[in-house]
Amino acid sequence: MKPITYPKLSVAAAALVAGSLLAGCTPPPEPVAPKPYELVVLDATGTDGVGAYGISADGSLIGGYAAKQIDGNPGTVGTVWDDNGSRTDTVPAAGLSAGVISVDNDGTAVGWSTNVAETDYPTRPAKIASGAFALLPGFSAPAEFGSASSVRNGVIVGTAVDVDEEISQPWVHAAGTTHSLGSFGGDSGYAYQVNASGQIVGWSQLAGDPFVSHGFVVDANDTLADATHLTGLGGNVTFARSINDEGVVVGDSSDGAGSTHAFIWTAAGGTEQIASPASGRSYVVARGINNSEQVIGFGPATAGGFEAWYWDESTGKRLLNTMVDLPTGWRVTDASGIANDGSIVATAIDGDGDSHAVVLRPRTNP
Repeated sequence: MKPITYPKLSVAAAALVAGSLLAGCTPPPEPVAPKPYELVVLDATGTDGVGAYGISADGSLIGGYAAKQIDGNPGTVGTVWDDNGSRTDTVPAAGLSAGVISVDNDGTAVGWSTNVAETDYPTRPAKIASGAFALLPGFSAPAEFGSASSVRNGVIVGTAVDVDEEISQPWVHAAGTTHSLGSFGGDSGYAYQVNASGQIVGWSQLAGDPFVSHGFVVDANDTLADATHLTGLGGNVTFARSINDEGVVVGDSSDGAGSTHAFIWTAAGGTEQIASPASGRSYVVARGINNSEQVIGFGPATAGGFEAWYWDESTGKRLLNTMVDLPTGWRVTDASGIANDGSIVATAIDGDGDSHAVVLRPRTNP
């Protein structure tokens, strides 16, 4: 039997045949690289809304508040979420309002609580102990109110307000005692955060001009008389808002020309501007830094509303909306803390305009 033979095709004819076979076929799409973060919406079961403020340094715990009925009245409770999404609520010491602003790796949680059984409050600095809010020592006078803003390794910092004198001052609580950090001579000041070494950052007004303030770095055992002044970017106002365990500080500072920019500061290198306002807007706020010098913050968006951003040395400033897969119509509007594993506690707005407390968790293999 003779073998079957086929006619040989020229190169041109072969190309024509191949083209006809592939006509109408759509090439496969290019693979889309996953974004570096994934969205976790915190549980709001049984509440009208939640807010998240702080995240522990190791990323395992998140602190905030949840709206809840208290004795038949609308109020808020202090809330801590773990990394599995389970939530623990703590009612106020008395009255109707409480919340957690900061939580440490060991579960120590601090924030505010009312201490009077009435609708109008002052709030007082408070710590959750044995499952209940307890006021911190030294803050029982009726003229004082405020909150605790940060806790790390047993050191708690915050701000107290004397209503009668219209004065606010930062304070530190450690080893069972509380002392004022004092001031730079003005009437107002604030302590934002303490790191693992007991270094505290915040701001204080200068004497003689309520429109001039400096950021500060101070040890928990000292007062602002011993603090390092942070003067920022040349304007009148500088806020130091977050400090990592290496002593690197971030905050925001006016430039003397009507805008406020985010900065990073080190003792060796001084101040460096890292983020500027969106087009047509006048400010950005830096709110957190971790030990990898990843920075987060927020500011007004050009199109309206607010937008959260991320910065590191290699990539510069990026909007968090571009770094996480979001449901249709959602946007991340604020970021308030970043853990050493890169987890970010934030606020997102859905397509109906409702606000949600969320965590952005880094993908293992983005």
